[in-house]
Amino acid sequence: MARCTVENWTLQDLSSALQDLHKDSKKIVVPMFQRGKRWKKGQEQKFIDSLIKGYPVGTMLFYETYEDNKRTYILVDGLQRGNSIKKYITNPTEFFYDYSISDKFCENISSLISKTNSEVYSKIRTILTNFIKGKTSFKNIQYYDVAKEIADEFNVGYEPIGELIKVITSFFEGGIEYG
Repeated sequence: MARCTVENWTLQDLSSALQDLHKDSKKIVVPMFQRGKRWKKGQEQKFIDSLIKGYPVGTMLFYETYEDNKRTYILVDGLQRGNSIKKYITNPTEFFYDYSISDKFCENISSLISKTNSEVYSKIRTILTNFIKGKTSFKNIQYYDVAKEIADEFNVGYEPIGELIKVITSFFEGGIEYG
């Protein structure tokens, strides 16, 4: 009788195994019967958004074999989810959008530049989203340029740039708060 086991993998472990880079000599093989990449960008965005928000997203199904003393997992179900996870781990900023920035965060920025209205929030979101989309990771980002861009956009001079950097840094390095 076949036995089934459950393994919990991190997103990083799953992404690494899909790229044949897993530290525990595990790899995932996509068999010929899989129908290829089918999800459109919007479907990937919704799936990653669900992951970020901690919603249940289902499981992936593998058949485990051993080849050359290496555990190999044949992907039976979950190709679209796996591909989306691999894309997210490789380039998380690709999944950052205007709606990722809460009104509360925009309010913090607008209070520093002494400008408040919905148009200001929209400009702040656009500036930050464009800045992040130009990166490939949320690691080691320097925020001076984006803080200066916000100060320049609203003609507030150099005085608030230091505080803008602090607020922007805490937002991106302290975890993104969804609106």
